[in-house]
Amino acid sequence: MKKIYLIIIFMLCLLIGSCDYTPSNNNSNNDLFNALKSNNNYTYFIEYDDGVNKYQKEVLYDNGTFQVIVDDSNVKMVTLCYEEKSDSSYIIKTLNDDKSIEILENEKEFTELKEKYLDEVYLNVLSVVDFEFISSKYVLKDDRLDIVKDKLFDLTIDGEVSNLYISLNNGCVGNLSCEITTLEKAYTVLVEFYKYGNTNVEIPVISEENPIVRIVPSSKLIKVESGTTLSDAISTLYLTVMYEDGSSDTINVEDLSYTSSDYNSEVPGTYEVLINAFEQEVIINIEVVNNSYYLPEDLETLNQYADKNGVSYGLPSTGNSKALVIPVEFTDAKAKLGMKENLEKAFFGTSEDTGWESLTSYYNKSSYGKLNIEGTVLDVYNTNKTSSYYNRKYKAGEDADYLIIKSALEYYDSVINYDEYDSNNDGYIDALYIVYTAPIDYVDDNSMWWAYTYEYYTDDYEFYDNVEVDYYCFFGYDFLFEIPACEKSLTLNTETIIHETGHLLGLDDYYDYDDSKGPDGGLGGGDMMDYNVGDHNPFSKILLGWATPYIVTNSCEIVLDPFYLSGKCILLIDEFNSIFDEYYLIDYYCPDGLNKLEAGYNGLFSTSGIRIYHVDATLSDEEVYGAYEIYKYNNTDTAHKLIKLVQASGKNTIEKNELSCDDDLFSLNKNYTLNSWYNNKNLSFTFNAAMIYGSSSVEIKINLS
Repeated sequence: MKKIYLIIIFMLCLLIGSCDYTPSNNNSNNDLFNALKSNNNYTYFIEYDDGVNKYQKEVLYDNGTFQVIVDDSNVKMVTLCYEEKSDSSYIIKTLNDDKSIEILENEKEFTELKEKYLDEVYLNVLSVVDFEFISSKYVLKDDRLDIVKDKLFDLTIDGEVSNLYISLNNGCVGNLSCEITTLEKAYTVLVEFYKYGNTNVEIPVISEENPIVRIVPSSKLIKVESGTTLSDAISTLYLTVMYEDGSSDTINVEDLSYTSSDYNSEVPGTYEVLINAFEQEVIINIEVVNNSYYLPEDLETLNQYADKNGVSYGLPSTGNSKALVIPVEFTDAKAKLGMKENLEKAFFGTSEDTGWESLTSYYNKSSYGKLNIEGTVLDVYNTNKTSSYYNRKYKAGEDADYLIIKSALEYYDSVINYDEYDSNNDGYIDALYIVYTAPIDYVDDNSMWWAYTYEYYTDDYEFYDNVEVDYYCFFGYDFLFEIPACEKSLTLNTETIIHETGHLLGLDDYYDYDDSKGPDGGLGGGDMMDYNVGDHNPFSKILLGWATPYIVTNSCEIVLDPFYLSGKCILLIDEFNSIFDEYYLIDYYCPDGLNKLEAGYNGLFSTSGIRIYHVDATLSDEEVYGAYEIYKYNNTDTAHKLIKLVQASGKNTIEKNELSCDDDLFSLNKNYTLNSWYNNKNLSFTFNAAMIYGSSSVEIKINLS
């Protein structure tokens, strides 16, 4: 019995990840498919290997449909096979290690068989489909994930298709199904999926009835520093496709085919790049410029400094961390119905669960995916005492919150394994949150019913499953139902949780505790570590290892994308040694992303512009224990601030205890000079920022003297 092999490219796409294919020029021959359908004496199976072993698995055949589930994500090559008694020719297609397709054909009668191609489809990623006589169902992957959530694939062969349609059942992200049917004549069909929250999915279709009249690139000239790869250079470039009926679509160039015959990232010059889009050629130029700035490698983060110097902190700022949340109630303040469920949503839910962000979703976005906070909310712990009992002890100078923590940990010690909550194996629980049911006291400064982050100091070592408690957050459940400054309706307001978690990460408060000492006003309000609004600023993100600044060494031009999207910023200093020094930080602020909710409120800017901070992160000469104590300066009671917002207006109103406003952003197309230093550094710089036409980026021209 001779085996006949026929690769189904769709299988490859679903099982092995995204590949680049070069479609064959062979003409279609539907006879083979029809013969395959009409003869029920065939046995169908797939052969595949994972690079070590080869496997076979039976394929079910029902009314012209092949179905198979393969649960191995390491598949290297998949072949759809059938067996028949007669001697027949065969085609073998394999996927090589370099992800190219090798086609072996040893009989001429099969050379006209047209290959069917279907790229793996991602959310928010362009996918080009080129096929004929095919109606297919396939499962979409979540946005750029490596694992297909459901590996069931159906292929139906049908040569009598009369209508072209595309429909999408837009259910939850990561579990979308799509059906595509083509006309009898082969077309190249362009399908682009947009999925943001509960918004609709738009599906542009290129057809002969609505031809393309124009394709416009977002920029015809891109400037990059030497060493930038071609793929990185075009990563933010997109095309606007305009149709005869007046409609248009936006397509990322990185999802199309593009080439440059001479691009050399190490040699300054201008290079032509040819983009292939819908049988049209679009030409753009990339200019490689001399490096007058650079991105430092192995920049020491706050966590790394703390580990090296024996300084404590709570939550690791990168990787996967696991938080423990213990809700506590009192005999005079019982837990409200749904408390645990609301806390699960507030801490570890989705943006949709809260109406803005959960703790997890906020820090995933703020860190550009570098920090993922998971965790557990335990059942409500009953202290069997009144809230006033603990508050009296607190006012008498006792650590009443310690009593609550100790009793709760002992109560749950037999139920959970505490060392699961030590992700970096430093012997401490990463993040402990105590959420109390007592009413928040907004009046009495000496009340314990507020929100704060502190260290758990005890006379004796307390180990729970070989780990200890170090930093913990203590705050009231009612904070979740505070009305934000913007007065928008939220299901759950997580701003206080997010702010206190900033302390767990090692960040200090940027507001002013004491108006009688040092310069006043903090940062002017508009920061998560000031008035609990918006995103974290560049200084915080550099400390936490989420952003790396461009270090300027000479006069230059630098392109900045919006900071909330890119993490790009500029650091100006006479000689860079570490982030624990005095310098200026420049970024391009936009009132979007995590800034959108409160933009225009509590000092958070409502417009876009250049934002500049003056930082003095010089290390303290004194012995310190906590991560946010390591600096010589702070924003409360030192001669100058740890971090100061430089006001473009020059009015210095923040230090008069006024909130920052849009006038404090530096405008585009104006020249500014800054030369004020605390430590008499010999550096002056002049800069001018201009919007890059057709993009959301700005170009900063800096002259040093």
